[in-house]
Amino acid sequence: MTRPWLAHYPKDIPSVVDTACFSSLADLFKDAVARHGSAIALESLGHTLTFLELDERSTALAAYFSCTLGLKSGDRIALMLPNCMQAVIAMIAAFKAGLVVVNVNPLYTVRELVHQMNDAKPKAIIVLANVANTLADALPQIHIEHIIISELGDAFPVHKAWLVNAVLKY
Repeated sequence: MTRPWLAHYPKDIPSVVDTACFSSLADLFKDAVARHGSAIALESLGHTLTFLELDERSTALAAYFSCTLGLKSGDRIALMLPNCMQAVIAMIAAFKAGLVVVNVNPLYTVRELVHQMNDAKPKAIIVLANVANTLADALPQIHIEHIIISELGDAFPVHKAWLVNAVLKY
């Protein structure tokens, strides 16, 4: 099988990551932070987060999961988010807290969401505000202890957050 994308990798980026030296995805991320701390990890709408900033945000969220919500290693958390900064931050935070991530398609219908929630039985969910009405309609048929609603602009500085959220709302 040919892998044409490898031709675009920088010379110092290996085509294969040796995962044998990492016990978890959290350890893999910790190594990436140590090696690339000030490098850009995420970019969205002109806003960037370095690996160090991503580490800080995900650590704070992991602490919230554990200390405030009382989630324990092995508990499930659903992420009903599109491909956005919050999804990455939440996923890394979940790994750090030892949680099992249940990815949920934000375009699911109520019936599809009910089926997945009753199958996976997550204790918490992070949902994009734009699709929270689907979750609200599903609530009578599912059990979920904690609901966190995020707007797409939450990952941006205040001036950009307001603009992004206003544009998406109207």
